[in-house]
Amino acid sequence: MGLFKEAIGFADLQKLNLSGNPLGNEGIKVVACGLMFRSKLRYLNVANCNFNLDGAYSFLGTLGKNHSVETAIIDRNDLKGHHLRQRVLKDLFFNNKTLKSVSLNHCLIGESGAD
Repeated sequence: MGLFKEAIGFADLQKLNLSGNPLGNEGIKVVACGLMFRSKLRYLNVANCNFNLDGAYSFLGTLGKNHSVETAIIDRNDLKGHHLRQRVLKDLFFNNKTLKSVSLNHCLIGESGAD
């Protein structure tokens, strides 16, 4: 996975669609590490990649600091959990001024995550 992480960060990729791949928590953390490099990604789709809030926590935190991704599709991943951990979603929207579109369909966020 190390080469994959470096490829995300250093390649001239502008669009990456990983949807439907069983990345799990460890795989989405690798994607997060790749976003910390000089990423040029504008579009990222990690829908239905079998990660939950444990994996998403570092991913969403990193995405909040990334300034190239404009569209993030995170649909169909299980983001239910304690509302304090879901605060990372609020931080994502507050900190990242580059994001123009985020899709969180069927992520089981619930009322407490929408606070």
